Formats: sequence, structure tokens, C-alpha cells
Amino acid sequence: MSEPDALPLGEYLRLLMAMNPARTAAAVALITALAASTFAAADDEAQQPHVPSSPMTPRRLPPKAVPPDPAKPSIADFGAPNCHPMYTRASLLAEEQGTVGLLFKVSKEGKLTEASVTRSSGFLKLDQSALQGLSTCTFKPGIVDGRPVDGELRTEYVWKLE
Repeated sequence: MSEPDALPLGEYLRLLMAMNPARTAAAVALITALAASTFAAADDEAQQPHVPSSPMTPRRLPPKAVPPDPAKPSIADFGAPNCHPMYTRASLLAEEQGTVGLLFKVSKEGKLTEASVTRSSGFLKLDQSALQGLSTCTFKPGIVDGRPVDGELRTEYVWKLE
């Protein structure tokens, strides 16, 4: 790619000669000699078999690997029917409120395999109800390279009386 105001080599050399003929002539002679020796060396190499100058020989690099499809995490369908934890009568009467942190694992078949409370609401019945409600949800497994895989999810359920 050339610059918009680039000059052809011949015109550039004529301008240099006009500014300083002695220096330009010396530079042209040097460039000509270097070019001639480079071309002569290239002709000699073309006629002789290639012998590496070092004991290491170049090796062909493997083709670049195609990146895998981005991984898709497991999904819990909290909008599914019956996928909502329910207040127990005792928790309602005691006006218990709080946030329950849950960690759960979903198999590659889309089944809930394990669930635990990572952050308690401070009320055992609310924590147990959150786990019970989670067990009624439906799940989709995570996807890696187009194949279903086991996955792990975290969620929080907020118990709030309104």
C-alpha cells in the first residue's frame, strides 16, 4: 500500500540528485551494489540444495484449532408450574422473612441431583421450603461443544411478606 503523496523511485532519485548530487550518487551506488549481491546470492541458493545453517530445522505448525462453541450453563425453569416455594403455616404465623441462598446441581439428563443451602434465611422452615420448592422445578442441562453436561447453579429465594 503506497502513501498518497509517494513518488516513483526514479523521480525521487532525481530530486535527491538536485539537492546533493555527490551524496545521492554514493547512496545509489551502495544500493545498487547491495541489490546486485543479494540477487547473486539468491541465484546461487536457487542452484544449490538447501542446508540449514543451524542444527534446528523448522517444523510445520499445526493448523489453528477451531474454538469450541461457547458453553451454555444449566438452566432452571422457575416459571414452571409448582416451581414456587410455599410459606408454611407456621412461618406465616411467625411472620418469618429472609433470603435463602441455594446451590444445586443438574445432571446432563436435566435432573436435579443435589441441592444445598449456602446462605440461611435464619429460619429453618424457610430454608427447607426453598429446597422443597426447588425440587419441583424443571431443568435443562448445560451445553458444551453441542453436548449436554452436568452443571451447577446458584440462586437466591427471597421470602417477604407483603
